[in-house]
Amino acid sequence: RQALSAADSITFNIDDDVTIANDQATVIEGSATNLTVTAAAGSITDGGDLIVSSSASFSAIGLAGAITLNNAGNSFGDVNLQAQGAVTLNESDSTQISGLTATDFSLDTTGSVTDGSNATITVTGTADIDASANVTLGDETGDTISINRVDITAADVVIGEDSTDGLLVGNASVDSIDLSSSGTITSVSNANITVTNQASFNANDGASSLDLSNSSNAFSSVSLTGSNILVAERDAMQLVQVTAMGDFTATAAGEITDLGTISVVGSANINAGNRNITLDSSANNLGILNLTGGDIEITESDASELNKITADQLILSSGGDVTQSLSSEISVLNTFAVNSGTNDIVLLGGSNNFGGIELTADSVSISEASASRIERFSVNELSLISGGNITQNNDKAVNITNLTKLNSGGNDISLTGENNFFGSLDITGASVTVEEADGTNLVALTASTATFDSIGSLIGTGILTVDGAASFEAEGANLTIENNQNSFGRLTLIGDVISVVETGDLELASVQATTSLSASTQTGNIIDVTGSNIHDWDTQNNQPQN
Repeated sequence: RQALSAADSITFNIDDDVTIANDQATVIEGSATNLTVTAAAGSITDGGDLIVSSSASFSAIGLAGAITLNNAGNSFGDVNLQAQGAVTLNESDSTQISGLTATDFSLDTTGSVTDGSNATITVTGTADIDASANVTLGDETGDTISINRVDITAADVVIGEDSTDGLLVGNASVDSIDLSSSGTITSVSNANITVTNQASFNANDGASSLDLSNSSNAFSSVSLTGSNILVAERDAMQLVQVTAMGDFTATAAGEITDLGTISVVGSANINAGNRNITLDSSANNLGILNLTGGDIEITESDASELNKITADQLILSSGGDVTQSLSSEISVLNTFAVNSGTNDIVLLGGSNNFGGIELTADSVSISEASASRIERFSVNELSLISGGNITQNNDKAVNITNLTKLNSGGNDISLTGENNFFGSLDITGASVTVEEADGTNLVALTASTATFDSIGSLIGTGILTVDGAASFEAEGANLTIENNQNSFGRLTLIGDVISVVETGDLELASVQATTSLSASTQTGNIIDVTGSNIHDWDTQNNQPQN
């Protein structure tokens, strides 16, 4: 044993094992089969290339002791690095780490990076890895990986991090990455994560948060697992799989699409600016939906809750009821198409603006703050409250099996498509015009003026109130409006057998009854308005006025 000064350098070239133990800083170079170097105080540094064909072990156990092996010609079979300070390693071939303890770790290798079986790797600061090939750490049974922060450049990367303290992700440029942690995963502020192919991030199997919210990120496709998840991209975003046990927030400067299932327990907050969003995997469960995009297409396997929607177009297919909170807002410029199958749709937010409405459901209750345009309906029951006129695209079919309830307040209603089937009608509006391809059943009507044209019988069972002119036509069928509380202005009646009852004066402007007319009033007179066309009139008081 010989004492060395800090300036001394140890050189060896031997086809055998070399063990060096020093009480101070140590500088070494040479070659060996196995190499063990211990510095009780000070650092360990390579003075030239180190070539170890089998195992190399370095221990700088003194206070703040560092290990610096940065010669480009270094080559080790596997390496164990234990330091109280920072570790720097440069290797001309692949690197296998059998153990590592350091404050910071910098690795530059021209090959791959792996860890040995049962390896323990602890970096309390930053691990900066630059590899020309793949990096795989923490994939072996018995491995223990604890890294505070990782910055990485490599091909395909797999890192399984075991610390519950969480993992910080700095700058990364890789072909693919599969990163898991037993705690949180958080991208460092202003860091760039660029993944050419698929990226996968798993924060404690969904029990911890995952934050990749830097807008400079770029993933070809990404899988995400965490409690609350935040992710952002500088271009389009393709979601392979998302499991969020809390909220999921995604922001992209391009389109956002899915390739697999998205499952969100809390809120799905998805913002593509004016670009499209297409999340159409059939097994999606998205929680409470907050969506901003151009054309948006959403599929859910269960019920859907809409909160804040801003879109050019929304197409939603839901496996359950579609609802919204009363304080939420839906704003869609063009087509608003919702299909809940045999389930209900209830959208009663006071600030809704839907564009053209297409609905398929059982029972539908919707309200709109502005005018409403009906495109295509296939529902059992409808209630629509509109802050403006209610109109329709006459080329589209409206099929409502049971009650259709429309309320436009003081605005007009015009539904004149050739394929309208309304069930029974309860209508409130100003000027009301309705055409139906089948018989019509009016259970309630409040309007300024009204025109109804039915290809089939027209029956008014409820109270019908029209302040001005009212026209009822039952093409080739009977017209029966017999509620004794009805109130009309001037009436135009067309049908086969016509029966009409009014509470006050009954003014007949024009009547075309193929077979007969029965007209009665509760308290007023029956008036043939000058210039009217009335024939086949048989009133209940037997006073024909032809």
